[in-house]
Amino acid sequence: MTSSKFKHYKRKSYIIAVLALILSIEFLVPVPDTNDGTVDMAKTLDTMGYEVAEIEPASGATAGRSLRFVVMESMGHVYEEVVLEDDRDVQDTGVVGKNVEGWSRYRLSMSEDQRPAIAIVIDDVGLDRQRSLRAVTALPPEVTLAYLPYAPELDKQTRLARDFGHELIVHFPMEPLGDSDPGPIALMDGMGDQDVSSVMGRAFASFEGYVGINNHMGSKVTQNGVIMSRVMGELNSRGLFYLDSRTIGGSVAAKNARQNGVPYAVRDIFLDHEETEAFVRSALNDTVAKAKENGFAIAIGHPKDVTLEIVGEWAETLDEQGVRLVPLSEVILYPNANVAMNIGPIGSATVLEN
Repeated sequence: MTSSKFKHYKRKSYIIAVLALILSIEFLVPVPDTNDGTVDMAKTLDTMGYEVAEIEPASGATAGRSLRFVVMESMGHVYEEVVLEDDRDVQDTGVVGKNVEGWSRYRLSMSEDQRPAIAIVIDDVGLDRQRSLRAVTALPPEVTLAYLPYAPELDKQTRLARDFGHELIVHFPMEPLGDSDPGPIALMDGMGDQDVSSVMGRAFASFEGYVGINNHMGSKVTQNGVIMSRVMGELNSRGLFYLDSRTIGGSVAAKNARQNGVPYAVRDIFLDHEETEAFVRSALNDTVAKAKENGFAIAIGHPKDVTLEIVGEWAETLDEQGVRLVPLSEVILYPNANVAMNIGPIGSATVLEN
């Protein structure tokens, strides 16, 4: 038997094994209680430490979506073999860097839909437990959630988020310009290699299942090429990607990611820099326009009442607007997603600390 045929049969056997496991888990894992289409999450949330009697999730956001992650974790290297073979095909196009392995295990599968893609990331998740819970259960599962590494009980919070089908990233605190406090686990401008590694290790140990990071604050550190090169070295070794929140125009994060072979993208729009309904709606309109212009767009919001409410409503209108909502990893893999020129103009002195 030739090596190509052997490879074909080997791959086929992996796929059959994965499908068999999916079917077995589908019948063995209990289905959440339902009542007229509403998922009663009281028992589930009780075990997670939440005092909520009933949650009405967005369409498609049910705890049953955790099945994909059960399969990923159960299959381990078998799943990675199947996924990585596909990723090598993508990698040959030059779209991403060499280390796809670390984040491919937890990223959601890519769609064949060719409509313009929008990735929405909700930052600062984890500190405000009730609003974080709302983001998890009320927003579509395609919305990516960025958890602060010093938030309480992250293991419980992030497990629930993954059960609802969300991709997760670490919202990595970094020193800003001015006096704002980035928090107890943060990269500071004067740190050396050992300190950078130590802080990043603490953040990465805070929860599991993330696919990359983006910066929390960071208007000072993201302009420091030495620090950002150290950050990208850590990400490269762990096989994670980087989203530049771009809190200042002088950020060198994207440049350093490219130089270190780290898959990356850059934020296009902030949804709620002004906490008003008019601002959020206008920002979402700008996001749609950017996606139609470039083929994709990345917007960042926060677990604020106005943002959660309006993004939830807006997500139901995407079909008529001719765009689609996707997890962040799909935009990272989008052709030319790594071209920093796709981002709009912003003065180098302008700080949008979020």
